[in-house]
Amino acid sequence: MRPRQAAAGGQCSRVGVVPAPRSIVCSAMAAPHSGQRGSAGATYGCSGRPMPTAAGPVTVHSARPSAPKNPWEPLKGLSGFTLRTNQLYARYSGGMTDLLALDRQVCFAVVAASRSIVALYKPILEPLGLTHPQYLVMLALWESSPLRVKDLGERLLLDPATLSPLLKRLEQQGLVTRARDTADERALALALTPAGVALRQQAEQVPGRVIERLGLTIGELESIRDSATALLEASRAAMGAPQASG
Repeated sequence: MRPRQAAAGGQCSRVGVVPAPRSIVCSAMAAPHSGQRGSAGATYGCSGRPMPTAAGPVTVHSARPSAPKNPWEPLKGLSGFTLRTNQLYARYSGGMTDLLALDRQVCFAVVAASRSIVALYKPILEPLGLTHPQYLVMLALWESSPLRVKDLGERLLLDPATLSPLLKRLEQQGLVTRARDTADERALALALTPAGVALRQQAEQVPGRVIERLGLTIGELESIRDSATALLEASRAAMGAPQASG
């Protein structure tokens, strides 16, 4: 039996001598030793013989940390349009790749801002005896009265089930009346009462008080309004568009 020989590091290896502690030697097992020295200078087994070259040169790879998980992996099943949209979103969001980060969501910002704005209006509208939804109804009627209930719902983006209680309450307050439309008896029309008309003068103070409390300039608020309107139109168009298949 051939005596065992120690490798360079003092430890026998059945595959080969690893040239550095943090390196990996990748090579397929070849035919028995041919007597020629390997091209990479590696040794075979514990005998100090060169690594066979029949399977090709020995390739040495430095051991590095594995690459991070592809953030787009969950999007592979989405349609091409959706995938491109999400990629563009990550590109223009400062390199942010976490698509579910709460503070990056448009929906959260819009809903949270809406709740906060409505709460801001509450103490301002209380002297008028109006809630914020009722205030919106009155705004539409101050622009045009009489107004069909169907047309009012379309302007406010409210369905009949939501709109009907608002109108009933305003009617009980003596601010509006409901009657059959003279042009179409099948439709209901809303009209302001004298008290409803007079309330407009008091309501003219509302926008100024809101601006004062927000602390933003008129230009900034108009820019926000225009952006919110564009977002509203885009979302409504998307809801009416056919769903993209995966």
